[in-house]
Formats: sequence, structure tokens, C-alpha cells
Amino acid sequence: MPKHYEYETKQQRDSLEAESTLSDAFDAIGDAPLLEGSWSSRDGRRRTRQRIPNHWPWIVSTILFAVISICLVVMDGVRSYHRRTYETGFDTELDSAFPAIHIKKVRFTGGLHYDENGTVLRNSLPGGGPEWVGPPNPATDKLWDDLGHIAGVALVGHEADMVRGRTKQLQTGEYITGLDVFHQLHCLNKVRKALYPAYYHDPDGSEISALHTGELLQIAF
Repeated sequence: MPKHYEYETKQQRDSLEAESTLSDAFDAIGDAPLLEGSWSSRDGRRRTRQRIPNHWPWIVSTILFAVISICLVVMDGVRSYHRRTYETGFDTELDSAFPAIHIKKVRFTGGLHYDENGTVLRNSLPGGGPEWVGPPNPATDKLWDDLGHIAGVALVGHEADMVRGRTKQLQTGEYITGLDVFHQLHCLNKVRKALYPAYYHDPDGSEISALHTGELLQIAF
């Protein structure tokens, strides 16, 4: 074989061995564990980034879920507050009187019906409960009088905190106020009596009765 051919072959073999050695060296470097923050090569940078977990989506979604949950709880509390009933109390009630307020269920029976001639009659059943309406009589008047006999309430100390500065203070230091429920019952009783002017002979006159009626309608609406 010619010498120049042997020389070229040996040179090519040495070149291939050098390339193989260099390639093995790079592979060894690429397979070696990389420290966080190492930027020795493009592959190393990519692998380093892949090894760092990205927690931001979880953090943001958790915070967002917490905020939405708090808003829903607050909104439900506000709706519940505005849906308050006679059992749970209203925000306009006198705080000092609330412990003394109790709910009592009363059953009423009977009602209006038509007889065979088409006349409207009020049907009252025996044992059907108190008779708050109907033809005037002393028993019905007593029921109404017993309901609305409280004209005012005198408060002292911390019980007067809710009305202090908003009502008159007596010389005794008491603050005089009233419960609107008795005001409404008083107006409603005036309306009832206005239906029977010949019996009650209201000394206040029809104009005063009309004022009470208007006040009651305004409260109802």
C-alpha cells in the first residue's frame, strides 16, 4: 500500500478517535448532575429550569379561592341580616327591650262567607280564639285596651344608649321613648272604631281618625 495512503488513513483514524473522545466528554458533562443556578450550557439551563417547580399558579388560585369564599360568607351574612324575622329580631328594635320579647302563636278560625241570599256574613266558630273584630262590645274593647295600654317607656343607664340624644330626658334622668308596635296597635284600633261611629262617638272627630288611618297605611307600606 502506498505510504501517502497509509498516512491519510492513519490521520483519518486519529481524527475519528479524537471526535469520539470529545463527544464522550460532552456526554459525560451533560449527564453529570447540575447545581441549581448553573448556566454552563444551553441544555443545562433548560434542565435547571425544569427542575425548579412553578408554584405560582397554585398560590394565585388558592388566594383567589380564599377571597371568593370570604366574599360569599359576607354576602350570605348580609342577606341573612336583611331577612331578619320576629323570631330573630330586627335592627330597628330597642335593644334593651329585646330580651323581654317573646313570640306567641294564636290561632284564629272563622272568616267571611256568603249565605243563601248572597249576603256577606262573618262566621265565628266556638273556641276559635279571641274576637278582635266584629260588632262592638265591651269584650272586644277590653282585648284592644289590654294590647295597647303602654304609652311610653322610661330608660336609664346603658339601656338608654340607643335613644340618648334622640329623645327627651326627664328631670329624673330617665329618657322617655316608646315602642312603635303600640303606636301601630293604637292606630289600628282607631281604624276599627271608625267603622262604628254611632257606637264609639269618637271625640277626636273624623279628621283625627283619618290621620291615624293614613299613618297606619304608611307604616304598612
